[in-house]
Amino acid sequence: MPRMRMEDLVDGEDLRRSATAPAAARAFRAPEASEIAAAIRKLPPLPALLQELLRELQDQDADIGRLEERIASDPGLTTRVLKMANSPFYARSAEVVDVRRAVLTLGFRTVANLVVAAGLRSTMTSTSRVPGFERNGIFLHSLATGLACSRLGNFVPLLREHRESLFVAGVMHDVGRVALAEFYTGFGRQLTDREDLMLGPEVERRFLETDHQVVGRQVREQWGLPVELEPAITRHHEPVEAIVDDAVTLAVALADAVLNRQGLARTHSQANDARIDALCEALGAAREQTDEKLANIDEELRSIAGAFA
Repeated sequence: MPRMRMEDLVDGEDLRRSATAPAAARAFRAPEASEIAAAIRKLPPLPALLQELLRELQDQDADIGRLEERIASDPGLTTRVLKMANSPFYARSAEVVDVRRAVLTLGFRTVANLVVAAGLRSTMTSTSRVPGFERNGIFLHSLATGLACSRLGNFVPLLREHRESLFVAGVMHDVGRVALAEFYTGFGRQLTDREDLMLGPEVERRFLETDHQVVGRQVREQWGLPVELEPAITRHHEPVEAIVDDAVTLAVALADAVLNRQGLARTHSQANDARIDALCEALGAAREQTDEKLANIDEELRSIAGAFA
């Protein structure tokens, strides 16, 4: 693909501003494939507990007792689980003081999701500042997408048989951005100056000659993530008609689109009602009900994110 000129993406005022910027800021070039491959190799490995849990979560008969033992053996993780169990969003009448009670209060799947989120957060330190996202926005957006996917699984009949995998698919969908984070800064100013631009695949391809879906496939392989996650990672921005037979990828695409429209973890929102409507139709989900069920994701997000503070 030929490299786009800056004039193809920004208007004259942007160019006049960039002409007075430091030379280093103007001298942006697309990274070579070898540089992106090196960035992927430099990613920190996923924690062993997370790798093991991801494998077990594919099993509907996962052992609750083993999960409790693993959490109890990690003081930091125990603190986070108890903190979340006692947060306003989840708290019950009595204070939760041990892991077993936390699992009973929150449920096995919610606690397992927290462990997944904790493991992923530790690998996302390089994405704390990404153009178009708030601080730590990639992690927050990924976590919110996982939560939204889980909620979709609770009321969309087409997703019921996939409920075990929806959170993980959602929280992992943007892993390609982790490897690309160091390359975003070269053109990030153009995104922060213009609210009509979003850091999506089209913009990435214009500047980087690749996108986070393509790179996501390589990250999945590097981290040894289950191959079942690949469509959600590599296809969630594709046209609806191209993913209409993949319920999980449709769910991830819908959650991603709704959260972008809300502007959750973003510096500004993105209007994409036509895509949301098409995704709802493909999933057999009523648009009004979808908006209602996903309206307060930020409250649950704060409760989980607060467990990491």
